[in-house]
Amino acid sequence: MIINRNKKGFTLIELMIVVAILGVLAAVAIPQYLSYIATSKRRAALSNYENAQRLTLGEYARVDAGNTASTCAELIAEMNGGVAGSEVNFNPYNQARVAFVDGAAPAAAPDGNGEVAVGCTAGGYTGLPGQSIAITIRYIDETPASVTETITLTKE
Repeated sequence: MIINRNKKGFTLIELMIVVAILGVLAAVAIPQYLSYIATSKRRAALSNYENAQRLTLGEYARVDAGNTASTCAELIAEMNGGVAGSEVNFNPYNQARVAFVDGAAPAAAPDGNGEVAVGCTAGGYTGLPGQSIAITIRYIDETPASVTETITLTKE
């Protein structure tokens, strides 16, 4: 009598080796991926902060060229993408929120992380010399801790 054994499938040892390899890859890849995501969010938030500074200086130059000054609300709307339906700048930490908000400071962490608050001179911005616009950002640094930075740009 001839017994024919068809061996199909993998042995337990082979499966254990594959699981061990996947575990090692996951142990290395997941922290790197999370670090990559955190760095991307931080860079996007800082880019928004720099863009707010550029747009504010551009507004000052526009007024100096004889154009009517935008209100603070109009300036923030422009920073967030302008007209409805156009590209909107979202908060990199929370896509349900816009990147630029009106006020002296971003919302409390964690909601305020990634927000850029644009605060105008008391009484509003009208383009007069001496008026200022304060730009404040809150983001997460490498440690990870919440960091707040502010710059005040004054119209000359």
